Amino acid sequence: MPHQVGLIDAIADRFDLRWTQRQALAPHFTVKYAFETNDPGQIESILDRFCAEHGATAVTIGGIGSFPPDVIFLNVELSAEARQIFHALIRELQTLPWMQWDAYDGERLHFHATIAEKCDSQYPNVMEFLRDETQCFPCAFDNITVLQQTVVQDGIDKWSIHRTYRLHGPTPPGSHGQV
Repeated sequence: MPHQVGLIDAIADRFDLRWTQRQALAPHFTVKYAFETNDPGQIESILDRFCAEHGATAVTIGGIGSFPPDVIFLNVELSAEARQIFHALIRELQTLPWMQWDAYDGERLHFHATIAEKCDSQYPNVMEFLRDETQCFPCAFDNITVLQQTVVQDGIDKWSIHRTYRLHGPTPPGSHGQV
């Protein structure tokens, strides 16, 4: 999602909104919000098996959305096949009794790729700047990457990749697979 990075940098430079940029996360969309565990082996086992059984599916990224007044994002539209795989993943994760879920997580997750956070009073200006940003592009739900919080620096969570799991199973009919 190189377009996401370009918009993050453009917003950071133009409006001095550097929160998202300083997190330095690779372009992504979230499929499960943060959780804590002392036994990562349980989730690793689930994800190994899950990714061996499921293939890549199509998603479309683009158009601007927001959670006013703090967050602005690119919309993420899952294909029917990607939505089925997401629901199957959630069912698997819900077998872990320690897994935390909140009001905007799991089945209620709003798919998005964040491009600006902590907008506050700058929100209307950023939305006006992005008013004509309608570019959409195909992408793939082809991996699940588990991030690990490494440090909080200057009030900003820093993350590193714990492990990436590639969806290797059969690609559902009608999906584009990896793009």
